[in-house]
Amino acid sequence: MKRKSKQISNSAFDESLDVNMRLFSHYKTQIMQIALSRFEYHNMPPYVNKHYLETALIQNGMAIFFKDEIINEFTALRVTPAGRVNEFNEPKFRRAYGANGFVISKKELTDENSVIIYNNNLHTAIELDINLYAEKLALLDQITMINANAQKTPLFITVENESQMLTLKNLFMKYDGNVDVIFADKSLKPDSIKVLKTDAPYVADKITQLKKEVWQEVLTFLGVPSTQIQKKERLITDEVNLSLGGVLANRFSPLGARQEALEQINNMFGLNISVNYRGEYAEQTNPTKDGDQQ
Repeated sequence: MKRKSKQISNSAFDESLDVNMRLFSHYKTQIMQIALSRFEYHNMPPYVNKHYLETALIQNGMAIFFKDEIINEFTALRVTPAGRVNEFNEPKFRRAYGANGFVISKKELTDENSVIIYNNNLHTAIELDINLYAEKLALLDQITMINANAQKTPLFITVENESQMLTLKNLFMKYDGNVDVIFADKSLKPDSIKVLKTDAPYVADKITQLKKEVWQEVLTFLGVPSTQIQKKERLITDEVNLSLGGVLANRFSPLGARQEALEQINNMFGLNISVNYRGEYAEQTNPTKDGDQQ
């Protein structure tokens, strides 16, 4: 009997773990898609895979831009620092490698023939932050489902033996099927049955509101506005900044790090690459010089 109970317990745990993992994966996928689509590059060389570049920045905190002599093309790949650093604490020697793990380029890469693109001014990855937010959202979803389920089955029933349990299950099936009258013989012993009403309070609506606040935090962290600003006559920059202060503050570092790297790339290789926040994200928070929003 104990072995059976243990198997049931393990099965319930495994099922719960599976749901947790799927919820985590669900929310991480959503957040990663937003993070990967924030930036829009212009005049990027065709051999540079922008999705791969952004993935490397988010997961590793840095990537490297250089001209590969083998294919005679500019490219941007993951990078591993090698050797000493220069006066700006950047690695003087670098090793580029692709998704397959192989080191790319026979030419030695240095700070004179390649540029490291950083994800932000701290030179850090944000995948761990994304994981944390995904875990929070998954947990809140689980709490919501558990609380909602508690409203459906708020009873805890104890019986003397397994035979009595089977009898009660059959009776409850009739109750659940809306039978008007339920009959039972004397062997049921109603006095031996104890019913505990859990009366779980309904808090799913509050948890849902909390989840919305976490989503707001996620979008602010990524520098993405979550609400539309109503267009006004002569909307000035200060008013926009006041409404989206947290959003703007959180985009300065990642956008600035990319722009600084592209400036070095353009100067080193004679290119004209630029980057900005994509589409409507930029339109909502980039007022014109005379104060009107674009």
